Amino acid sequence: MNTKIGILAAIAAAQLLLIAVFWFAGDAVQDESEVLLELNGNDVTRLEISDRQQTVDVVRSETGWTVRDTQADEDKITRVLEKLAGLKAAWPVATTSASVERFEVGEGNYQRRVVAYAGDEVVGDLLLGTSPGYQRVHARNVDGSDVYSVELSNYELGTNADDWLDKSILAVDGDVNRVDAIFADEDREDITVEKGQEGWVFNGAAADQDAVQTYANRFGNLRVLGFSSTIATDETVAQGTLSVVGEGNTIEFSLSRIGEDGDYLITSNAVEGVYRLATYSAEQLLMVDAEFDAEFDTESLESGAENAQ
Repeated sequence: MNTKIGILAAIAAAQLLLIAVFWFAGDAVQDESEVLLELNGNDVTRLEISDRQQTVDVVRSETGWTVRDTQADEDKITRVLEKLAGLKAAWPVATTSASVERFEVGEGNYQRRVVAYAGDEVVGDLLLGTSPGYQRVHARNVDGSDVYSVELSNYELGTNADDWLDKSILAVDGDVNRVDAIFADEDREDITVEKGQEGWVFNGAAADQDAVQTYANRFGNLRVLGFSSTIATDETVAQGTLSVVGEGNTIEFSLSRIGEDGDYLITSNAVEGVYRLATYSAEQLLMVDAEFDAEFDTESLESGAENAQ
């Protein structure tokens, strides 16, 4: 009996030893895996992203990253560069030319191509194709033939300029103290809300403090949808202008709409360009259905008067 127990114990120990060997060997392979791109994000001055139909360039300028000469989303670009530089090439999923075509990472059938430049020098060239799973994509360094499955998605690498634009480009910095709204619709009364020593006033009268403060905060949280190729033409319908007074500066916004029910457009005297704005955001800025009058709880006032008697 003791002999059998000893044999079983030896077998169990051998199994544990094998498990430990494979476990640590797997970790070693993972730790020793090479990166797919020898890329230093700090050196990159331009990203060129293509889907074979269109291409977008994201460029580092003296003032930061730009797209179409306009402020780009620097946080997003930093995240993308970190991901690209950290892609692991642990073990190829395919190495044949037929697989390159099947996984759509060939130079003629890729789904995304990302070229990184440092000045005029190409420092990274990556082809992305089909997705084997959630937030993973097949990838191939253009300098090699091996195909890898990496933690990335084509969705993160959009080829439209809107994908890289800083959507908060028109947001107002600091507190807003006054807004003058002049509406294009002659049936609407122009509106002024202003913050004084005793709080917000609405057209010179007491205002609902929470409602007006919520409205003023919208300028600090303003986000656009993207660029617009449409400028003021006979097809656009003016909606109004908003003069926003902040901390030591005044910003003029103009809102219009393409036709009677098309996209809303917005411009600012602080930033060049015309931008598309979501309908709900435009209507909030234009105070559609806004209730800024001070409201009094008459029942509480009457109850208080009765108690005083």
